[in-house]
Amino acid sequence: MNGGASIKGGPFRRIWLLGLGNPWAGDDGVGLALLGQVCRGELPSRVTPLAVGSAPTAALPEDLQADWFILLDGVQAGLAAGQLCWRDPLQPSDLALTRWLAGGSHQLGVLPWLLLRQRLGPPVGRLSLLGVELGDNPRRNGEGLSPALAAALPAACARLAEILRQAEGGGAYA
Repeated sequence: MNGGASIKGGPFRRIWLLGLGNPWAGDDGVGLALLGQVCRGELPSRVTPLAVGSAPTAALPEDLQADWFILLDGVQAGLAAGQLCWRDPLQPSDLALTRWLAGGSHQLGVLPWLLLRQRLGPPVGRLSLLGVELGDNPRRNGEGLSPALAAALPAACARLAEILRQAEGGGAYA
C-alpha cells in the first residue's frame, strides 16, 4: 500500500466511488463487493456510489463531473491475495495493475476513458484507486469471492472510510 500523503485541493465538493468488476467471475467482483459493503454504511452527502461493473464506459453518465474519482477494483500488483493497494493520484502507468481497467477489445476501459477526458477536457478531477490484490490464482468462475478476498473486505471498507473522513476536512491520510 502506498505511504502517507496529503490530500491537496480538499475538501472535495463531489466524490464518485466507482465499483468495477464482474460479480459472476469470482474474485473479479471484489470492486463491486467493496462498493456494496461501503454503501451499507452512511456515506457523506458529497459521495456518490456507482456500480460500473465490467462495461465501464457504457455505465458512466456523459456529464460525469467530480473533484475526485475513487475506483474500487481487484488488482494484480504482485502482493499477497487480499492485500490493499492504494494509488493516489492514479497514473497512466497504473493501467498494468488490472486488465479490467484497460478494457476489452471493443470498449475503452474506465481508467483510459477518464484519463482521455482529463487530457481533452473538461477535466474529470483527481483519480485514485483502492484495489484488493487478486493474488496469483484468483477464483475466476462462479459467484462470490475467495476466502482471502472476502476476508479483506472489512479492512478495505475501513481504509475507504478513513480516506473519506480525511477528505471531508482536506487533511492527511495514511
